[in-house]
Amino acid sequence: MAPKTQIAGEEEPPAKVAKTSHEGVADELEKDALKDARPRIAETVGMVTEDSTLNVIPTSGGKVLMGLSDAGLQFLVAASRANVGVKSGRYMFEVRVVEVLLPTMPGGRMAPLQPISRQQCRVGFSKKGSSLFLGETEDSVCFDSDGCFINNKHKTNVAERFVRDNVFGVLLNLDPASPNANTISLFKDGRRVSKPQPLPEGLVGHALFPHVSFRNVTLQVHFGPGLIAPVPFECCTIQEAAKEDAVIASSSCSQDGKFEILFPIALPDEGTFDWLDDFLENHPGYTEVSDRKIVEWATGSGLGKPRTTSLKNSNDKPDVTFGIQALDEMTPRKLLYTIAPLIPRNYVVMEVKSNLLKSERQDLLHRFDLPHFRRVAAVVVGEPPESFKVKVRAAVLAEKQEKLDTEWKIQKERRRQMEMQQKLVREKMEKQKAMEEAQMKMFEATKAEGAEAKDEEVKTEEVKEEGVKEEPDVEMKEEPQEEEQPPVAELDEEEQKLWFLPRPVTDMVAPVFNSTFADFTLPTDEENFTEIRYEWATELASKEYMRSWMQAKKITSRVEDLVPSEWFNARVGDWSKLSNEWQVKQKDFKADPLRQQAAELRADKEKRYHQKQEREKSKEAGSAEGEAEAEAEATADAELEGFVPPDVFTVDVNDIGEGEPLFANFTFEDWALMNLRFEISLLMQFFRQEVTDPERPGIHESHVGYYYNRCFRKALNPKLFGVTTAAEVCDFIKDVVTVLDNGILSPVLTEEQTADLEKLLRLTEEARRERQQRLEGGDESCRLKFSAIMQQQMTQSHQPSWGGKGGPMPKSGGWPGAAQWPGGQPVAARPGFVPRPNMPPGLAARGWGPSYGWAGGYQGW
Repeated sequence: MAPKTQIAGEEEPPAKVAKTSHEGVADELEKDALKDARPRIAETVGMVTEDSTLNVIPTSGGKVLMGLSDAGLQFLVAASRANVGVKSGRYMFEVRVVEVLLPTMPGGRMAPLQPISRQQCRVGFSKKGSSLFLGETEDSVCFDSDGCFINNKHKTNVAERFVRDNVFGVLLNLDPASPNANTISLFKDGRRVSKPQPLPEGLVGHALFPHVSFRNVTLQVHFGPGLIAPVPFECCTIQEAAKEDAVIASSSCSQDGKFEILFPIALPDEGTFDWLDDFLENHPGYTEVSDRKIVEWATGSGLGKPRTTSLKNSNDKPDVTFGIQALDEMTPRKLLYTIAPLIPRNYVVMEVKSNLLKSERQDLLHRFDLPHFRRVAAVVVGEPPESFKVKVRAAVLAEKQEKLDTEWKIQKERRRQMEMQQKLVREKMEKQKAMEEAQMKMFEATKAEGAEAKDEEVKTEEVKEEGVKEEPDVEMKEEPQEEEQPPVAELDEEEQKLWFLPRPVTDMVAPVFNSTFADFTLPTDEENFTEIRYEWATELASKEYMRSWMQAKKITSRVEDLVPSEWFNARVGDWSKLSNEWQVKQKDFKADPLRQQAAELRADKEKRYHQKQEREKSKEAGSAEGEAEAEAEATADAELEGFVPPDVFTVDVNDIGEGEPLFANFTFEDWALMNLRFEISLLMQFFRQEVTDPERPGIHESHVGYYYNRCFRKALNPKLFGVTTAAEVCDFIKDVVTVLDNGILSPVLTEEQTADLEKLLRLTEEARRERQQRLEGGDESCRLKFSAIMQQQMTQSHQPSWGGKGGPMPKSGGWPGAAQWPGGQPVAARPGFVPRPNMPPGLAARGWGPSYGWAGGYQGW
C-alpha cells in the first residue's frame, strides 16, 4: 500500500479532489503581461549540472530529469537548479510528473522489511549557491506534491495535491507595480490552486532561480517559450525573460574547456576537513565526493540524524546507522564513483586515507582519466598560513565563550532562585515579628487600662489581624540591580599555539591509521596528475614535515598486526612450567618444620651480619658506644665468625643451604612481580624481533596494555598494582625495564640475560631483600599495596589443574594420563584406597574416590 504522500499513478477521484481542493482561492488578480520590447535572454534555460545532485540524469536535451534509483539512491532526493534566475518582473515555469517509480529490492522484488522510499516532488525558487535541499533552508521556497508551501522546513497546506500527468506551474511575481508583488503562486493544469504566497523577507530583493527536488519520479521541466497549460492571463516564461530581469549563472568550466578533479592530500587530524570547508566556501562550483557528503545527503533527504558508534566512526569513513542496509553499508559510494566521471563538472575527491596511499590514489585517478578533466593534487601538508591559524583560534575562542556563557547562565539562575528564597524567608520572619509585637502591645494595654480592657482588646485584635493578614495578590518586585555581564573567554598560551582545530571525531579510526600510515606518501611527477599544487608550504618543506611527522607517529602509534609467534608461545610455556615448579618447592619447604627452623636461624644470622656491617660503618664515621654495648656486640660478632651471607646471584636457587630455596620467603606480590619481569622482558624482546623498522625503537608506554593483552591474552590492569598507568607499573621492575623521556620502554637486560629465567627470580629476591631492609628501617613508602583481587588471581592461577598450567578442569572428553597431573608425576594412592573396576588409570593412580569427584563412571566433566 502506497504511503499517503505517494504520487498516485492515476487522477484522483472526484470526491478526493473535492476534499483536498481549496475553495478559498481569491479572484485572479494577475493581469495580462504588457508587450515588452526589451531584449530577451539569448541563453537556453536549463538545469545546471554543477547545481545538481549526482543522481540527476538529464535526458531529451535536458527537458526530462530522471533520478538514479539503485544502490540506496532511491532513498536520496535528486535536486537541480536552473542556470537563469529572476531578479525582477513576473515569470513562470512548469513541471509535469511523467513517471512514478516504486522502490524495489535487487531482482525486482518489493522490499517488505526495508523502510519504504517515499515519492517526493517539490518545485520552487532559491538563491544561487544555496542548499540543493529545496525548502529545507531559509534561502528557498517551494510547493510540494501535497499542496504544501515550504520555507525553512516549515510547511503550510495552501493548495491541492497534484498527481502524474498534471502540469504543475509556479509563478514568481517580482513586479513592484503588481498587487501580488513579491509572491509565489501555484497553478494546476492552468488553474490557480493557491493564493499568492508572500516571499520571506530573506528572499526579497535577491535573484531567484527555478529549482526542483524529487525522488522516485521522473519530471518534465518546461521553461518556455510558451506554456504547456496556459493560465487565464498572459504571462512570460523564464525562457522569455528580459535581460534586465534575469541573472545568468556563470559556468565553472576552465578557459580550456576542461573541468578540475581535485585530490586533497592532507595528514589526518591536521586541518584536513577545515581546509576543505574553506575551499568549498570560496569555490562554490566544486562538488565534494566523499562519505561524509553521502551522510549529509541522506540527512537532508529526511532520513533523520543517524546513530553513530564512537569506536568505528571517523570523518573519512563515518560509521552511521540509518536503519537502511544500503545506506549503512555506504553502497551509494560505488555507484557515485561510476557516474561522476561521466558528468562534466568540478569535483573534490575527499578520501583521506586513499589519497595518501599511492596504490589507492592511482585507482581513483584512473576513474577520472578522461580528456575533459584536469587531475590536480592539492598537497595540504606543513605549517598552515596565518589566516588559517586565525580561524582556528577564533573557533576555539568561540567554543570556550559558549561554554562560559552556559555556565554563567546556570549560576545566575541558581543565584536568583537562592535570593528569592532568602527574600521570602526574611518577609516571613518580619511578619512573624510584627505579629508578636502586636500581641505584646495588646497585653500591655490590657494590663494598664483595667476599665477599658474590652475596647482595647478589640483594637489590638484588629492590629493583630492586620499584622497576620497576608496579601497574596501583591506582586513582589525585585530591587533593580546593575546588569551582570558574562565572563569573557581568553585563549591560554597553549591554545595560542594551536595550528589545527581539535575535533571530537578523528579523521581516521586508530586501527586503520596504525596499519596504514607507514605507507603514506606525497604525490610525485611520475604519477598521472596534471598538476601538483602545494597549498601550505613548498615541496621540500612539505616532504620534510611529513618525514618528521611520520617518525613521531611511529613512536607513539601501535602495530596492529602483531601476533605471538611459536617461539614466543614456547617461551611462555617454559616459564609457566618453571614457575609452577618453584611454587611447589616453596610449599614443600614451608611444610617441613625442620627446614623452616634452619632457615630462620640462617635469616637471623644474616640480619645480624648486616647489623654488624652497619655498626662498622658507624664506627668509621666516628660514633661513640658504651662499654656494655661494645662487649655485647663483640660477643654477637664472635658468633658470626666465618659466616658469609649467600650471594643472590651465585647460589643455587633451589637450595641456598639446609634445603632452603632462594624464593622461600616470596609472597604473592613477589610472585606477581617476578612474573611481570618475565612478561615485560619477553614482550620487549619479541617486539624487537618482529618489528624491524629502525624508526620504531620500542614499545610506547601508552600501548603496553594493548601488546600485553594481544600477546598474553589477558589484561594488564595497573590498578591491581596500586597505581594508575603502565609506566608506574614498570617502576616496580626498574631492574629489567626503564621508560625513556619519549615514553619508549628500554630493556635493561641483554637478550642473553633475558633468556636466563633464573636471572628474573634472583632479581626479584634482591628487590625483596632491599624492600624488607627499608621497611625494617622505618621506610613505609616502599610497602607494596597490591589489590586483594591480585592475590586472588595469583592464587587461582596456580591451583593444581589438568596439565599443570593453571587451566580449568575439562568439562568433557577423556581422562588425562598420569604424566599430565600437576608437577608431571602421579601421586601415590590414598591408604586403603581400592580402585573401582571402571575407574580410569590416572585416577586410580592418584587414589581418587567418590570424595575426589569420582562416582564410578564418566560423568561428562
